Amino acid sequence: MEVFRRRQARSKEDLKPWLRSRLVQAIESSGLSREAYAERVNSKDELAVAVLDEAFAELAEQAARREALRRAYEASGKGVEEFAEMYGMAPAVVRKALGSEAAKAPSPPKA
Repeated sequence: MEVFRRRQARSKEDLKPWLRSRLVQAIESSGLSREAYAERVNSKDELAVAVLDEAFAELAEQAARREALRRAYEASGKGVEEFAEMYGMAPAVVRKALGSEAAKAPSPPKA
């Protein structure tokens, strides 16, 4: 937060997106739940709390997208490569989003 405050004071642009991105990375790296992370941060600064809430909202949105992708993948009955092609995605991106051993398996041979 201190780095953000100093950079924001010198900058004419809004650096909140940068801060939110850094917070998302920190939260993901911590492996803590929302409650545990917020407890450790324990900030009284309104801006810090607001940006932290935005970071948690962004993480929740990412999780929802991964879950929707996983459900669509499972319902498709296709292999990762074929599924990725259907949706115009890179297979590596699909594998990363699915994050399961089944998703890392090669596609079944085409009949």
